[in-house]
Amino acid sequence: MTAESDTQTMEATLDYAETHFSQLLQQVALGEEVLLRQGAVAVARIVPVK
Repeated sequence: MTAESDTQTMEATLDYAETHFSQLLQQVALGEEVLLRQGAVAVARIVPVK
């Protein structure tokens, strides 16, 4: 996990996200961002609604 401004960013692979999506959404609901990667390539970011 890396810090970006006031928001924590968690990184997860697409494989992990497929099996743990509800847990990732819980983290987003708490204010974290989730960066999704396919291998070394970032493909999506899930961010909380402000």
